[in-house]
Amino acid sequence: MKPVKEKEKQSAVKVSQPPYDEEYDYIKIPPDGGYGWVVLIACFLINMIIDGFLYAFGAISDDLKSHHKCQEWAVSLVISIACSCYLLSAPLASALCNKWGCRPIGMIGGLIAAVSVAASVFAPNIQLMWLLFGFIGGIGMGLVYLPSIVMVGYYFDEKRAIATGIVTAGTGIGSITFGPLSRFLFDRFGWQYGLLILAAILLNCVICCIFMQPLKAVRKQRILRPIELSDVANVANPTVTSHLLSEKQETDVNTKSSSTHHSHNNLDLCLSPMGKRSRANSTASIRPRRSIKADDAIRP
Repeated sequence: MKPVKEKEKQSAVKVSQPPYDEEYDYIKIPPDGGYGWVVLIACFLINMIIDGFLYAFGAISDDLKSHHKCQEWAVSLVISIACSCYLLSAPLASALCNKWGCRPIGMIGGLIAAVSVAASVFAPNIQLMWLLFGFIGGIGMGLVYLPSIVMVGYYFDEKRAIATGIVTAGTGIGSITFGPLSRFLFDRFGWQYGLLILAAILLNCVICCIFMQPLKAVRKQRILRPIELSDVANVANPTVTSHLLSEKQETDVNTKSSSTHHSHNNLDLCLSPMGKRSRANSTASIRPRRSIKADDAIRP
């Protein structure tokens, strides 16, 4: 009998150890520095280029108006559509980043934005420029803008606030630098060649997205709760587990019975002989009092 019990105990110990796959969790820990600073600089440059390019569109509005011979509202609609699609494409960009990652989506978005802006230079009318520069270009800029904000959260935890602030500061620096730069390019090379140069600058966002490497998961040992351990044991060896659970139930029953007996003893100690005698000699009725009706009341 003893060897059998020893074998059961050994098997129970083996059962309590979860499988290899359930023993560890794979999590991604933000480094809060290191290569994260490289990612931060890349995201900063993306914000500076895209937002600076959009805010500097006013330098080209007069040239577009004279070239396409259209009204001012038609030229303003180009940048309005671009800014709208740039921000409205955020849900699409987030869904694509969740499925394929920030780096490939950002690279594709930067390529779409640069090609569409360059193609809008050769648009024969302002309506086609709405489509190329405004709609397609705006979506491409949105696809590269969202990963630049999301990647900062992956690489920074304790310093996330300051890192996000540095990245968004690229918008202000881009607004300051791209206004004079655009005006210089348009005056020096003309609006068409100047816009092609700006499209080439937009293409640098693809290079910045190359540095958005995804974090590698780190293996951490998981601490299982007793419920999880019993579930694993039930799957592995139900016979041994039932024996262990029955022993546990017997122990619980004995504990409950002892606690009940102890509570009764405490109650008897609380009711002293003087207390029992006073209750016996009391003339107060323990029956509930009869409610008085209105007809029973004595009237004057």
